[in-house]
Amino acid sequence: MANELPGYVAASVPNPAEKRAPWYKNTAPSYAGIFLWVPFYLGLAGPTISQASLSVCILGLVVAGLLCFGLYYYAPAMLGMQTGRPLYIVGTSTFGTTGG
Repeated sequence: MANELPGYVAASVPNPAEKRAPWYKNTAPSYAGIFLWVPFYLGLAGPTISQASLSVCILGLVVAGLLCFGLYYYAPAMLGMQTGRPLYIVGTSTFGTTGG
């Protein structure tokens, strides 16, 4: 049984270095859209935030933020810059075709 790649992976070509845009033009608008969900997330935190002190909650938030930055942003961003591939291809190379 041959493992065939999905069409979007097989058709991927690197983006030349001269055509790459800075993060504030291509990534920042996506993150701005994600931050618009803050009121929704605040509603989820209501019942659970009373289970620990404010300092423990902030510490957990800082640790989670650093882990997410290192694992889900920085590492794929550096792979994308080295290879010139878009994020969905870098994610596929990291997490597989099902996880990517």
